[in-house]
Amino acid sequence: MPDTFHPRIAAHRVPYTEPNGRTTYELVIECPYCDRQHTHGEPYGFRVPHCDTSARTLPEHLKLEDVTGLPQYELCSPADIADEQADRVTAKLLVLRNVRDRLRREVAVEPYSARARRTHAAKVSRLGEITKVLTAAGVAG
Repeated sequence: MPDTFHPRIAAHRVPYTEPNGRTTYELVIECPYCDRQHTHGEPYGFRVPHCDTSARTLPEHLKLEDVTGLPQYELCSPADIADEQADRVTAKLLVLRNVRDRLRREVAVEPYSARARRTHAAKVSRLGEITKVLTAAGVAG
């Protein structure tokens, strides 16, 4: 996966009425990283993902550090997208790489209690599954 990767995402223009009554447009997307809806101002172009601004809005399988430091995405008109699905899959692999790295750090600490050992075992299992996916996809590390 090249370090220069930036997913190209279809952004839909949605009218927005400002408090002064003027109508402007926002660009609304489904984030390629966290699958949540994000809203950006116009024009189309590169944006920093803001899925890491609130852990409360993340899907429960992700933590804040999993979506921090990801590359910008490029907002495009839906008509200008060649293969958005491929970009979304690549974006998910970046998130999985971050999850793998987090799980590696978490399982490096030996658990003490029985409950912690069960959680540890589940994390080790998940880490193995994620590593298989990333290896099959050719993601180094």
